[in-house]
Amino acid sequence: GGGIKNLGNQTAPKIDLRQAQHFILTMTARGAIGIANWGGAGKSGTITVNNAQNITAFSAPFKFRVAQSGFSGTETFAYFCIASNNVRLVRT
Repeated sequence: GGGIKNLGNQTAPKIDLRQAQHFILTMTARGAIGIANWGGAGKSGTITVNNAQNITAFSAPFKFRVAQSGFSGTETFAYFCIASNNVRLVRT
């Protein structure tokens, strides 16, 4: 799907990338962000996270080229689905 989906308040979200192209959520406690469904090869979009200081990790299959840390405030990440075990992330 396309468009923006607001996932609301989350602690350890598992995002279904089939539901939209862009996602926004608020981390209400410390937790990792993961994927419920990767959505298929070529799928891309963004994930905007409020209270990003609560992100403890991005669970596989998310992969950064270089590990990231020190998240704070509102952070936006671009994602691109290569395979079910390889969803690339870039901090924007």
